Formats: sequence, C-alpha cells, structure tokens
Amino acid sequence: MKKTLMILFTVCALLSCKKKNNDITKETLSGKWSTAGYTITLYNSSNVVVSQIVADAIKTYWTFDDTKVTLTTDNYIAARSAEYTVTKAQNTRFLHISSSEIAMYSDWEIVEQTDNILVLSADVTDRSALNYGNGQVAARGKITIRLNRVG
Repeated sequence: MKKTLMILFTVCALLSCKKKNNDITKETLSGKWSTAGYTITLYNSSNVVVSQIVADAIKTYWTFDDTKVTLTTDNYIAARSAEYTVTKAQNTRFLHISSSEIAMYSDWEIVEQTDNILVLSADVTDRSALNYGNGQVAARGKITIRLNRVG
C-alpha cells in the first residue's frame, strides 16, 4: 500500500511540476500581405518614448502558406523563404520564423489581425539600433510592421 501511494504521489508531483510550453497552434497566416515601411520606437529606462522613427522601405510582400513564409520585393531581389509557426501563450499570439534572415527577427508578436490588416511587433535586440540623439542609448526598443492584405 505504501509503495502504491508513493508511486501515485510521485506521478502527481511530476505532472503538477510540468511546465506548460507555448502551444503551437494549427493556425496559419495564409495569404499575401504587403508593407511599405515600419516604425521603430525607443524607450528609456522609465519606459518613456525617447525616439520614434517611421521608416519607408522597399515594398515587401509577405506570402504565407500552411508552413512557409516567403518575402519578395518589387525590385526583383531573390525571394527568401522560411518555415513558420504560430504559438499562443497567455492569450497572446506569436509568429516564429525559422530564420531571422527573412525579416530581421525570428520572433514576432501578432499585435493585431483582421481580414485586411496584420500588425507584427518585435523587441529590438541589435544594440546599435538603440542609439539616438547625441550618443544616447535607449533601454529598449520595439519594431512594428503593419501589413495590408493584397488582393
């Protein structure tokens, strides 16, 4: 009886201590989306905006199928593709792209999604991108890309 209780207790303890990982969803972001720029917002250590740059860029097309995202541009640069997954943690959805060479960062938060708009945001991790003003460095930064559905 003691052995049975000990085994039951051990199994319960292991199950209750198991960390819940982000759930990979079966959701896809199918369709073709385009952008003409992005916003980089820099914050000081008090979380106050110290700089905001709205940058125009070459129009980029993000085409999602069931498992892959492909980025292309109007200026005929070779298409770049990578696998992607959508995860959900605490009611927040995330887009993970298997290669950061595709879209600057590999981990993006899906901030907003409607039939015609997809807004992605990522933490700026490149220390040089946190510079602003006369040699000042922000505590953190966010890059936001607003995509519009094509067609």
